[in-house]
Amino acid sequence: MSYQIDIRCQPGYLYVQAWGTRSPKNLISIVKDYLKANEEHGYKKILIDLRSMTGELSSFDAYRFSNTAAEKIEGSHTDVRIAIVDLEENRKRFSFLEDASANIGLSLQFFSKNAEAERWLSRSK
Repeated sequence: MSYQIDIRCQPGYLYVQAWGTRSPKNLISIVKDYLKANEEHGYKKILIDLRSMTGELSSFDAYRFSNTAAEKIEGSHTDVRIAIVDLEENRKRFSFLEDASANIGLSLQFFSKNAEAERWLSRSK
């Protein structure tokens, strides 16, 4: 149950790509890694690409991850726009995260293609 992460500065946004096992623990660690990297770079727009991860979250795990991730991001990060790119079959599970994020005033959206995510990020908040 491990993962790897690659964080790169792109024009206008921070690009985070992860691969490895898709688990609540790993996804929370990815959120922590992104938050740490974002403190260094100060980006307000982040694209997190999870399409290379393997495994599947149960609905309960997705819900639990969503609440924990929203708690970690809450506060000083609510002015950040986060685009999650993952496989289309995971869209339903990420709806929990979109709802939890909206409840704390965070702009987070799920996409299945980088181009769609980049277009969304390029728009003003």
